Amino acid sequence: MIKLELPPEPPELTAQKDRLTAEYREKKKPVWREGAVGETLKRVLCEMTHNKCAYSEAPLETNGSVMHIEHFYPKSIYPERVVEWGNLLPTCATCNAGKGALDVGKTPIVNPLRDDPKDFLYVEGFRYRACDKEGVGQRTIDVLRLNDATQFAAPRFLAAQYIVEAIERVLRQADAIADYLLRGEV
Repeated sequence: MIKLELPPEPPELTAQKDRLTAEYREKKKPVWREGAVGETLKRVLCEMTHNKCAYSEAPLETNGSVMHIEHFYPKSIYPERVVEWGNLLPTCATCNAGKGALDVGKTPIVNPLRDDPKDFLYVEGFRYRACDKEGVGQRTIDVLRLNDATQFAAPRFLAAQYIVEAIERVLRQADAIADYLLRGEV
């Protein structure tokens, strides 16, 4: 998880925020997915995270993964924040389901738009570890299932293995070039 920088609020959202909030309060339907506003939100949020989950950094919209717009402050508890800019995060299905309707106002987890995740989490052995004394880091790991072996830990290992193998190939090539140059066959 990395610290995210919130881009400016899209004008399409600003112009419709009051109407969408009222409509959600009345009908409880997913107004954040509607029409031009929905398409804009999806695009801007994915750009903000480089098409990765805001929590796990798993790729979104690839290999069958679907991007979910997650409400950091749950819409069921905080309906007034349903389309509040800064409350919407692009997430993978695993993190979205794990967090669910957790009341982060009472039970805080890391908010990558507000908090620097490095103050709460670090990676060791392809798994997240908590480093804060308040328990927010461990709660974040547990709630979002950031150490799920299938979804996250194994892909982290495979990515690291790929990098190590690439470095080893480069080093072998560098050794061969050094041997060639030292033999003076240039």
